[in-house]
Amino acid sequence: MDTAAVQQLLDDAIAEAERMADTASVELPATLAEILEQNGIELPAAPTKAPEICDALGTPGVGTTAAAALRSLIESFVAGGEVGLAIGLLTTVVFTTCPIWSPHLETAIEQFL
Repeated sequence: MDTAAVQQLLDDAIAEAERMADTASVELPATLAEILEQNGIELPAAPTKAPEICDALGTPGVGTTAAAALRSLIESFVAGGEVGLAIGLLTTVVFTTCPIWSPHLETAIEQFL
């Protein structure tokens, strides 16, 4: 995964999400939905760059490497104060565009939050 490319695409998507007020209706596993709700994280609408984000994510590997890479992306948004929006965007993108990353994202979010 090219984390720098994904991070730039997420930065662009965050800027887009901040301009839009739409929220996504995405069916999530109950535990993930509960974690997001407990942390006050709402899912924004899928950004126009969602397919590009999935392309940059590529195909996840086996083991814990994929979740660790996603967790490091989430952590990179901590300094900018955009962690909730970044998690929301990643969740929307993954569950609507590249569901192969779903279990890895769930693990990363559980470990981060």
